[in-house]
Amino acid sequence: MQRKKIVLSSLLVIGMLIMNSTNSIPSSQYNSFDEFLDAVNQALLVDKDQLIQEYLDEQRLVDNIPVVEENNCIFLYYGNITTAEVAGDFTGWSPESMTRITNTNLWYLQKQFPADSRLDYKLVVDGNWILDPENDALILGGFGHNSEISMPEYKPDPSIQFYDYIPHGTLVTIPNFYSATFANYRTMKVYLPPNYDPNGTTLYPTLYVTDGLEYIEIAKFDNVLDYLLVNGLISEVVVVFIPPIDRGSEYFDEKLKFREFITTEVIPYIETNYKVSQNRTDRGLMGASLGGYISFFTGFNEENTFGLIASQSGYFPMDLIAAYSSRTPNIKYYVDIGTFETSVSGTNLFLFNEEMNNTLTSKGYTFTYQKINEGHSWGNWRAHLDDILTYFFPGSGESQNTTIFTTTEPITTTETQIENTSSQSSQSSQSSDSTTSTSEGKTTPIETSTTSSQATTTSFFTFTSITFLGVIRRILKRKR
Repeated sequence: MQRKKIVLSSLLVIGMLIMNSTNSIPSSQYNSFDEFLDAVNQALLVDKDQLIQEYLDEQRLVDNIPVVEENNCIFLYYGNITTAEVAGDFTGWSPESMTRITNTNLWYLQKQFPADSRLDYKLVVDGNWILDPENDALILGGFGHNSEISMPEYKPDPSIQFYDYIPHGTLVTIPNFYSATFANYRTMKVYLPPNYDPNGTTLYPTLYVTDGLEYIEIAKFDNVLDYLLVNGLISEVVVVFIPPIDRGSEYFDEKLKFREFITTEVIPYIETNYKVSQNRTDRGLMGASLGGYISFFTGFNEENTFGLIASQSGYFPMDLIAAYSSRTPNIKYYVDIGTFETSVSGTNLFLFNEEMNNTLTSKGYTFTYQKINEGHSWGNWRAHLDDILTYFFPGSGESQNTTIFTTTEPITTTETQIENTSSQSSQSSQSSDSTTSTSEGKTTPIETSTTSSQATTTSFFTFTSITFLGVIRRILKRKR
């Protein structure tokens, strides 16, 4: 009987949502969070918690915690605790205190972000770093999941998702690749496009990717390649994913060895075993954070080897910037940086990237530069792989599959994943490498040709299904 009541209540709520012709969100008795805050502060002590619970239920119903009101973002935590803080891209991952509403268990922190921002964060409750229990949106990083907030004008990148109905390239594993330079072994992976023919005459361009396995596992690089290729947005390319063994040492302390490792070991192996071009203008090298540094360092000193260099949230110390101001290599460059990357392990990466941009501009380099309202995170970097690939390897613009239907809904994470990662501290993870997303629009993908009525029907049933599942999930969560 109780289950029937839950289902009937849920269906009633769905009907109310569908009938609302403006934005499918039930109207609130408050025009803003500040108005709600005033009401709670002025209410009698016995009424405060009821007002809070009603407000939280309203926001839960429409998945609006943290509460987003235009450029305002209000982080909330309800509980009888001693301290509550928020740490994220916007705080440099240094915890910022939340305020407790007097004589209640509701804590809050109000921030303002650009309308197209996407940011990682965690709550710090009584000293414990946790995922936001009120927010199902998660983003995977190098040290597990973080909670994620997207502002109203942020557009998720559809290319990172896996579509089972499109052609897929092949990921070839090269196990135990031995480096005489470093005297160690590592497992590399190579992406071959769907039409790759080992016996053909086509010679493919190559892109070498530092932190390669994370670019596959976290950034979904192979998904991006499949999507862009099938939509005709890039030409066919072979991509080599190279993991570090000792990241800080290889990319910085022993950068001369890494340069030798790439040019004398990795490239000769790839060009011996795969049908790839040996023209320098067809070779690229890229990476994020320190991976961006080693790419720029190697590119500057290997002009005869590489014609394409990309950095995402790269570390650009003044000596590297000075080198780039001394001469102009004949290389095509891509650079992006997050506007929230002003304190990454105590370093203002945003300022360094601005300085590099000024240098490249003044010296007449061929390059593109993007500033993105995000932080130092994989969520940022993966959303702009398409920008790098379409810049370096532009396609014909003709889709290879006219039956594609794409979606821009963000990737979801299961509750099991939430439970497995909720205890992980993000404090150390934010000192590693990550990046942010751009405000520039994406190329519209090829979609299935449908009639207006078909599209409307699909939209209606999609909305109804999503709303129904969301309401059921919220009700069951509260009952538990």
